[in-house]
Amino acid sequence: IFFRMNLLLAFVFSLLPHFVWCDSVEIDGHRFNVNELRVDPPRPDVQEIPNYAATFFSFSMYHDNGVRRKPVVGIRLSDVSFRYTDENKLMDPAESSYNITLVQGHVQQRYVAILLDLSDSIFSDANRPELMTQTTTALFQALDSANLPGVVVAVYAFADVDSIRLVHDYTSDMKEVQSAISREMTLSAEDRLAKYGRATNLFGSIFTFLELVEQTLKDSKARTRMANVFVFTDGNDDTRIISAEAASTRLKRAYGSWSQDGLDITVQPVFLSGLDQQASLEKLNFNERIDGSSLRDAEKAFDGIATDMEQNTPASYSVVVCETARDTAPRQRRDLLLQGHRILSYDFNPTGFKREGAAKCDAHGLLEKMVQQAQDDAEEYFTQNYSREPYFEAPPGRHQATTTKQ
Repeated sequence: IFFRMNLLLAFVFSLLPHFVWCDSVEIDGHRFNVNELRVDPPRPDVQEIPNYAATFFSFSMYHDNGVRRKPVVGIRLSDVSFRYTDENKLMDPAESSYNITLVQGHVQQRYVAILLDLSDSIFSDANRPELMTQTTTALFQALDSANLPGVVVAVYAFADVDSIRLVHDYTSDMKEVQSAISREMTLSAEDRLAKYGRATNLFGSIFTFLELVEQTLKDSKARTRMANVFVFTDGNDDTRIISAEAASTRLKRAYGSWSQDGLDITVQPVFLSGLDQQASLEKLNFNERIDGSSLRDAEKAFDGIATDMEQNTPASYSVVVCETARDTAPRQRRDLLLQGHRILSYDFNPTGFKREGAAKCDAHGLLEKMVQQAQDDAEEYFTQNYSREPYFEAPPGRHQATTTKQ
């Protein structure tokens, strides 16, 4: 009996993979359960192009297994087909053409902007330079482990008034950025003081830095609107140029401005002296304050942030479908299939479509035109609605801190 039970169990386990993967797709070397794929929006807004007998729409796709949510990248044209919903009939590639592409690479770019406090108060404590090196390394390790192909990182540093400087511009090469940070951290005391000064203009530098990040998102033509800002500091501002109360007011104005303009900027200071020493900064209402005096706590916070970035950075696909006009109801529905599985449906009105339109429709060329038009429309909207009221003004008798590129 025991032998027969073992044979039965072996037979059941041999069939298990067939049941597990019966409703699955393989994208870019990764296998996903179809029931765990999520599309946003589930029914996209479709733009009809009658003269070309074509439709245009965009969507994002995620894999969500209830524990982790991450964008699905690497969908190819060969993975996609279309179906006439009402007739349950596939479009014939001989009479129809379509093209699917990714917008801005695999995922929408997400900016990580790092501001380092290199004032004398950091280096007057023997432990803080090492803590800064360890915590910045922990941040890069968290970003790397999350496998975020759309992340680019830039680093600036500051100390005294008029001393915010670009250490390394935006790049996806995190090792290169870490090397640039290491060079700044190992400057001789004489070179560091000559380059950055001695005092700590914390609030003024933060707001100048936020304006730089905001301008970067604006220059991206509104296609990319997400940024994570990390400020590594001991939390002291000994210049007295801006009070904590004034800084709090201006930060609230910044949050309001970003919300109105559709920007997603998260500000997260990393306090190397610990949170218990930062009671005066509680009024600033940062998105999250990280205890940089404990490497373990910092690592945990960075892992959570990287996971959140991974879950909320979309992979955007744009699609153009060219097809022969059909004599059916004015309002029609189509299904987009991913390796034979329906992932979304869309409605459109083919009135005005010409029978010869699909034959003249260059799906790839038309897709490029439609994506460019969408970018131009977004840029025009962003420019018209962009709040030009600055949320940081230079104090009387002082020049606003300027950036100097190495």
